[in-house]
Amino acid sequence: MTKTTLSGRRTFVAATGSKAAAGLSLLAIASERANAQGQSTEEVAAIRIVDDLIAAFNAKDTAKLKAAFSEDAKFSVGGIGKLSEARTPNFWQTDYSQRAMHMKVIRSFAMGPVVMHERYDKNIGPQRTIMGHYIGIFTIHDGKVVDFLDFELDRDEAGIDRALGLRK
Repeated sequence: MTKTTLSGRRTFVAATGSKAAAGLSLLAIASERANAQGQSTEEVAAIRIVDDLIAAFNAKDTAKLKAAFSEDAKFSVGGIGKLSEARTPNFWQTDYSQRAMHMKVIRSFAMGPVVMHERYDKNIGPQRTIMGHYIGIFTIHDGKVVDFLDFELDRDEAGIDRALGLRK
């Protein structure tokens, strides 16, 4: 039996994400599997960790954001096939007091320690607005997020606002 290491999962997830349709295909296949077979206790716990992370973003709770990530966590964001180089996340170093945060998960599921979800974000800051429709992939180890990959699907502001309930 082969032991899966964190670096092995990171290599797998990065390779999967580098192909244009892989993220969307994986989302659809895994979602069907999860719905057909139900989620294991480990998978339910992994989803809860990611749900709590999103809640911390919406609450602008930097202490909970920092606590959600492992010390060696990596983050990358970009379009399908265009992820940026993975870096250490620093979300908890941002002053969210002057921002309006809106993150809404549409659907999520897990396969073992890997959580995938579809969500809409709108982060309105004093100098710029960051928004998008994303597929997030998170790997969980020892109750912490070790990898967070965000695939941006689009930036249609009207569609994002409707999905977030900010516009009719």
